[in-house]
Amino acid sequence: MKEITNLESFDKSRMVDIILNLPQSISEAKKITERIEIKTNFEIDNIVVTGMGGSAIGGDILRATLSKLPVYVNRYYSLPEFVGSKTLLFVISHSGNTEETLASYEDAKKRNANIFCISSGGKLSEFAQKDRLPLVQIPGGMQPRCAIGYLSTPLFIILKKLGIVDLHRDLENTVNLLKEMKKELSPNREIGKNEAKKIASKLFGKFPLIYTSYPLDFVANRWRTQLNENSEVLAHINILPELDHNEIVGIGTPVEVSKLCEVILLRDRYDLDRIQKRYEITKEIILPFVSGITEVWSKGKTALSKLFSLIYLGDWVSFYLAILNKKDPTEIKRIDYLKERLK
Repeated sequence: MKEITNLESFDKSRMVDIILNLPQSISEAKKITERIEIKTNFEIDNIVVTGMGGSAIGGDILRATLSKLPVYVNRYYSLPEFVGSKTLLFVISHSGNTEETLASYEDAKKRNANIFCISSGGKLSEFAQKDRLPLVQIPGGMQPRCAIGYLSTPLFIILKKLGIVDLHRDLENTVNLLKEMKKELSPNREIGKNEAKKIASKLFGKFPLIYTSYPLDFVANRWRTQLNENSEVLAHINILPELDHNEIVGIGTPVEVSKLCEVILLRDRYDLDRIQKRYEITKEIILPFVSGITEVWSKGKTALSKLFSLIYLGDWVSFYLAILNKKDPTEIKRIDYLKERLK
């Protein structure tokens, strides 16, 4: 494979520095949140995280790691009917101005939910301060999808303060693992020893199909959205075992499209035996119809570190694919245009 070069020519906003900073951002977010004073005199039956785009992924991570209470991730203007005085509600908007999130914030106040806000500023920070609600003020100046460490870590620290779950050691393990991965995936690591560069090269000029199984479903979606926004490519996801009940029949037609598809399998060695078997049979069925299949395995010893290992790898893949596509991985002109039209 040919080495990926000319990063500086296209990465004009230095997305590479933000990706390199993920381990540090988790540690910084932890320190910021630990300084927040939190009242614990309320009962909790469920947890809701409301946000859009990159601001909502913290809720997905929480949903995949917390089994003690039901977790619902809300990506809409209003909240589910069950939200009430026994709901722990995280309102997350990196900019603080996301219209859907601000609308759900107002909805939450009417329901008397127990609200915690996470933002870098904007109207959400203003509202939280005015209403005297707990606010985790995180650094700004980056795209929400790049602030995953700052936007997700506060949830776990707040849950610890409330006595719901203590993932302090999990966070430490995750940071240590990401530091090791940073060395393995950074630009100065040649393509022959860099998994992210290899995968990006396989995806270049192809249509990515990202397959996985629960609870990695949101990780597949993170890969899709990062490929959309950073690399400016269309991508598709599906989840086992559901895809075995429909998509394996459809794949292959039309042939011209199918042969442009490069399949990425996001896997975990602790998947159910039946899921492991499905992966092997599914690979056998679809291989004749696609460009190729690449298996990606999670790393780490805890659920949190495994999730972040796959997220981090996907972020690097999308970055290198952006360079191959001669795109600035930070620019999102169509989204900016849409927001401007909505004003």
